[in-house]
Amino acid sequence: MSTQATQYKVSVSYNFVKIFKNLDSTKPPFRYPSEQPDAIKVVTFISEYLANGWDGSLNGKNIHSENVPTDDPNWLKKVEYAQKHDLYHYHIGIPYYEISDDYSTSEYVIHYKKIDNYHIKLVDLDYHNPMTLPKERYLEGEVDLFSNY
Repeated sequence: MSTQATQYKVSVSYNFVKIFKNLDSTKPPFRYPSEQPDAIKVVTFISEYLANGWDGSLNGKNIHSENVPTDDPNWLKKVEYAQKHDLYHYHIGIPYYEISDDYSTSEYVIHYKKIDNYHIKLVDLDYHNPMTLPKERYLEGEVDLFSNY
């Protein structure tokens, strides 16, 4: 009996390529010397997603970006934009994780577009609060960064 592993894929927008190139891969955040460098956290996220999707060991909070606080003055506009582009955000642990019983959050999130159940496209890395959704131009381009095909 043969079991076939699920094949996950990660691609990135042109904007995310620029962001990734500027992340430090050698030094931890200045104020948090026990943390991994930001680039390592992003690569770890990608490799864990490729190995197991959302069913693996990813410990950051992952949520559809349509989940906008209702007191946001641009609530409806943000909800519609997030739905139109199927945008999600994942708490990447930059600069560190704040751990709770249910999930872990962080000051920074990776914004991504869900292409399908097995393919995500990373489009931005941004401060979480206040939540700003990636600009339309940040969604442009598609570079196959990694896949487990």
